[in-house]
Amino acid sequence: MKVKVIIFLIFWSSVELHAQNLSQMQESLDAHPRLRMSDRAIDRAEAVKDRASVLPDPKLSATIGGGIHTMNGTQLGNVSLMQPIPFWGSLKQNKRLADSEIGLRNSERDLTRESLHEQFQYRYLDLYIQQKRIAISERALATLVRLEELTLQNVEQGKLSATAWLEVSIREEELEQQLKNQRTTFQRDKESLGTFLAWDEDTFEPDFQEELSDQLGELIEADRMNSPLVNQALQEVQVMKDRATLREKDRYPNFEIGLTYMIVNDRVMGESLSGNNMLMPMVGMSLPIYRKRTRSQIREERMGEMQSQARVEDIMNELDSEWIQLVGAREVAQANKSLYERQIDRIERLSEITEGQLTSGKAGLKEMLDLVLMRIAYENKLLDAYLAEEQAIIRMRALVGQSGN
Repeated sequence: MKVKVIIFLIFWSSVELHAQNLSQMQESLDAHPRLRMSDRAIDRAEAVKDRASVLPDPKLSATIGGGIHTMNGTQLGNVSLMQPIPFWGSLKQNKRLADSEIGLRNSERDLTRESLHEQFQYRYLDLYIQQKRIAISERALATLVRLEELTLQNVEQGKLSATAWLEVSIREEELEQQLKNQRTTFQRDKESLGTFLAWDEDTFEPDFQEELSDQLGELIEADRMNSPLVNQALQEVQVMKDRATLREKDRYPNFEIGLTYMIVNDRVMGESLSGNNMLMPMVGMSLPIYRKRTRSQIREERMGEMQSQARVEDIMNELDSEWIQLVGAREVAQANKSLYERQIDRIERLSEITEGQLTSGKAGLKEMLDLVLMRIAYENKLLDAYLAEEQAIIRMRALVGQSGN
């Protein structure tokens, strides 16, 4: 009992250490260059909002001369200051559009973050599987080394021919090379993931520990609208709608109000105001005469809105379809895992019996060698099933916006 407690404590400590590493690596994704790019896009959108509800700059103009005769005298020059005023509601709608653009940039950042976490988890899982395959090869190699020793003893006793020993030796050498290749691939992919995360490779020891909900099958109905893809598409619809509404303001006139200060000379005799400069209020209006162009622009924006709405429907249909496929893939993987676990257990029990019989000379070498190779095959099949299940779960979490949770 004491031994079991010690083993449990060692295993628990190992899991805690790996979980901390995984958490740290996921947190490091928040400093990824792609997210920094998204942050700057949000900053740009917020900078646009700062000027969205501000009146256009006033217009200042000056005229020298002109020869215009008034009751006060002949104009020597004038200075005008005019303030453009957009049609009622245009500035408010412009601010609403700026808010929508910020929302779109934020949804794009969420989509980028979700994609980064999904990509990280796929690569992290692949390294975990590679570790397991290396462990399988190491156990199989140890078995072949032991089998080679038994074979050599039987050859020396005249129970087996040298050809039997050669066959085991060849299998052992092939497995050694396979193990070497697996370790090389693992190290290369480990460094690649470390570079992806900008992680110090000397402290980077990957091990995949992912907590997954048992209620994943219900997430598609409850949390589908939380999908980053759906949210981004909905924000795009809102942007197109606000653009179309703002464009409709072009159908109405814009105004200008201001003052003109006129400087005159003293050349009109008999006039009491002769020579006095004049300050005159001014009102202007710009009329949207070319309505065909305006109508075309409005229609273009409305068609863009309808296109975005159709995209939302398409994304939701694709999400539902992919979810159904993932649920099926996960169920198949779980069934295969159960099958391969049973087969491995049977092979292991038979291997123990056969190895004992080989030692006593009651079993043939070929049967034992076949069992070793069979176990390698089924342990790798079990890993394939585990990989398929985990990949399905990772994708399901990404579809409902939970990869980064």
